[in-house]
Amino acid sequence: MDILAMALIGLAVLLIVGGILLHNQITRLKHRTANARHQVEVQLARRHDLIPNLVEVVEAAMRHERETLEAVVKARREAIESLRKGAGSSESAAAEARLSSALVPILMFVEAHPELKALDNMRALQEELSSTENRIAFARQHYNDAATAFNLARDQFPGSLFARGAEPAPLWEKPELSAA
Repeated sequence: MDILAMALIGLAVLLIVGGILLHNQITRLKHRTANARHQVEVQLARRHDLIPNLVEVVEAAMRHERETLEAVVKARREAIESLRKGAGSSESAAAEARLSSALVPILMFVEAHPELKALDNMRALQEELSSTENRIAFARQHYNDAATAFNLARDQFPGSLFARGAEPAPLWEKPELSAA
């Protein structure tokens, strides 16, 4: 065998191994992105689970604010339904934004009533809700980082040769909050 044939065989093996490694990297990034999206969903579900407790504690003191409580319950239900359909969608982001907006009047009510703030249950719920909101923000940031890494590997050469048909991962947009 002459040197040219050996060089061509070596180059072919190098290209095949490089292609396999690149394909595996793109696959790994795709799965990391999916995992990060699911972590966002876990944190959103955690927030959804906390809201009935918050409503229960505030409900007695807020009887006259029935519409506000009903708006929170409705927004929570919509957020849960949209999360089941697929977190990260524009519908899900909008539902989460409505839920965040619906929570504002309740939290303002609690701030304005020191007797509620003094309740151990209320303090614990506020702390848990605040912690959950921070976790949601971190999970969204982690998801966007994973999605960006995947999208870059998918779109840059030579990854684009091996990622044909792979859909780009959408970034989780910051929800627009309306003043409630």
